[in-house]
Amino acid sequence: MDNAPIPIESFFSHLKTEALQYHHIQDTEQAQILIQQYNHFYNEERLQLKLNKLTPVRIQASACSIIRVFFCVYFFGA
Repeated sequence: MDNAPIPIESFFSHLKTEALQYHHIQDTEQAQILIQQYNHFYNEERLQLKLNKLTPVRIQASACSIIRVFFCVYFFGA
């Protein structure tokens, strides 16, 4: 079973229920602005229970830090 589409489906579900449902969208430009604003909110501000109440951006930064430390220790012994 491929689990890759699940996070995307979850994002779109949240996008519809949290951002678009309460707006009467007039045109594609307004829709694009709302989607961009929600995308920023979802990735950088909205705490995710599945991510231990962190944002996706914070999780990514933490993972990069761990990889960087591992790389330095493994290759440079520092």
